[in-house]
Amino acid sequence: MRPNRYPYNKKPKRSNREVVVEIVTPYLEYVSEIAKKETQSKEKNKHIEVYIQLRKGLSPKEWDDLNGLYEHLLFEKKRKLTKGLALDPSEIEAFRSHAQRLSEINE
Repeated sequence: MRPNRYPYNKKPKRSNREVVVEIVTPYLEYVSEIAKKETQSKEKNKHIEVYIQLRKGLSPKEWDDLNGLYEHLLFEKKRKLTKGLALDPSEIEAFRSHAQRLSEINE
């Protein structure tokens, strides 16, 4: 008679497929997370490289002109967004008092 090497512990045996799924699923999640982080870092590096190339390609005067254009575009966007918005005196006073309280906290 054959010896009982693996005593029965009354638990149903898991199939190989269940074991593989249990191992592979977290691994695939880990791999997808790594790939996502890698693409994000590549995208970030791409933007940095474009900035460096632009910075090297422009003279200081051209760079200042580009900064001026950027500030102008931001100002125009802000102006368009706030066009037609006005605060009444009570809102202005509330805003001012809130700003004063914040400045006192920061000091």
